[in-house]
Amino acid sequence: MLELTSIIDIPHLLDVICSELEQKDIWNCASCSKTWHALFGPYRFKYVQFSNMDPDKASFFIEHSHHIRELHLNIENFEAFANSRCTRLRKLSLRFMYGVPYSDDETIDYGYDFDLDGFDTDEEDDVDSVDGGTPPVTKLNKPACAADLIQRNHCLQFLHIIHTCYEQVQLPDILLTELILRAIENHPSLTTIKITTSLSCLVFINILHHLPQQLQELNVRVCDLDEYRGYDRGHGFCNLEPYQFKTKEPFGLRRLFLDGSIFCIVDPILIQLLERCPQLEELGLPYLYDELRVLDTCCPRLHTLNQERYCNGVIEKEAFNILLRDFSRGFRQLILKSDTHRGLDMGFDPIILKTLVSTPTADTIEVLRISSFWGKNPYVGEVLRHCPRLREFRVWDQLGMDLSDVLLSIDETWVCSDTLEILSLGICNQKVHEQPTQEADRQKTAQDIRQLFHCLRALPKLITLDLTWHLKITWKGRLGEEYMAISLDDLNEGAVESGSTLMTEEDMKWMGLISMKNRRKHSS
Repeated sequence: MLELTSIIDIPHLLDVICSELEQKDIWNCASCSKTWHALFGPYRFKYVQFSNMDPDKASFFIEHSHHIRELHLNIENFEAFANSRCTRLRKLSLRFMYGVPYSDDETIDYGYDFDLDGFDTDEEDDVDSVDGGTPPVTKLNKPACAADLIQRNHCLQFLHIIHTCYEQVQLPDILLTELILRAIENHPSLTTIKITTSLSCLVFINILHHLPQQLQELNVRVCDLDEYRGYDRGHGFCNLEPYQFKTKEPFGLRRLFLDGSIFCIVDPILIQLLERCPQLEELGLPYLYDELRVLDTCCPRLHTLNQERYCNGVIEKEAFNILLRDFSRGFRQLILKSDTHRGLDMGFDPIILKTLVSTPTADTIEVLRISSFWGKNPYVGEVLRHCPRLREFRVWDQLGMDLSDVLLSIDETWVCSDTLEILSLGICNQKVHEQPTQEADRQKTAQDIRQLFHCLRALPKLITLDLTWHLKITWKGRLGEEYMAISLDDLNEGAVESGSTLMTEEDMKWMGLISMKNRRKHSS
């Protein structure tokens, strides 16, 4: 009888399995079983989330740490990697936990010691622990361990520093000590730094003085703190003398994203920073100001304004209009998003689109994403008629664009018809409500949808279509206003007589209508 081959005896099979798993998940060590360790430890050990580990469990991962490429590390485990062979990282996330001690004289007792060779496995220490003796206590400084880990990984490209108390504005200096900042400044390969916490302006300035020359992306949350702005509880805020950078050397940043409230750094810091970023290509800010007109001269490579994650729901309409008019080269990508009523008001989106089509950006824009909490976008058609290079156009709002306006804009020719690849719109049928009967509403809406379908199918490069329908009928019944359910028969009614191609269920699905089949309501 042949003996069955163990999966462990087939390394090639393991390699295939591991390659399929890579990039798809993070290995959370705390929840891994011993079987998983034995099976995949030597073969797939690249993406590791190292947290809440007891010493026995940790030793396995420390031993194989030279395989790790991406490491997520909590503060209580910084010391575990102090003398490890972890030197091949590409990505490193350091999480400082709120309430965890991390000063020089505050240490955590792990019950084991460290030396140059890794863990001390001296049997006497084990006996002491069993007999109730005092185990050795780690006396390593956690920020020093973090700085050492950064320095030893010469191929590190992405560094993420996190503090779990995200809303706390005045955080300890332990987050960014001089040791950590010097490790960052002298690092040979760091290209991306992300700091997910709330930093004061002074700490932010200090970070700017330690950026490595090759850094390409900086993502930081900055807060408006008393220490810089000068806060008097009786008289509010008062500006101090503008801060001057110590050096006029330009930064090599290509992507800059600032989150938080940075009112205090608009003139003294932000403008100076932008003037030192001649390579900047993508910018995201929490607020837009008139002073940003300097972008036209100081950032000649800028092509993307990305407010999707960094605007905090506040964008100044007039400042944006000024920016569009004064930016002579035009933007290639505009991403503007606001999810709450604190953000874009009812008249803001239409003003953006109306202004955009009369600026240089109309001839250069390729990607345009806009979302607002209130209102419709009656100028959506203007963009489709005046932006010849548009490849992606996404509009999110509550009410949608009127179906008749969409058809009207198509009749007047979309200049982007040869380039448009992605289209996402909300569509309503409010103007159809002027029809006297429910059946007339249905027939007119079905006819317009069929016409829209044939127009969209004719676009040669359209790959992705995402239509959100807000179709309603108005009639005086017991249930009042109802959602309109459009059937396939409704859409194909009269199609043969007019010589049009019949629509299928696949066509309905492509148009986003298939989910409406079961939404019909009846009044009793």
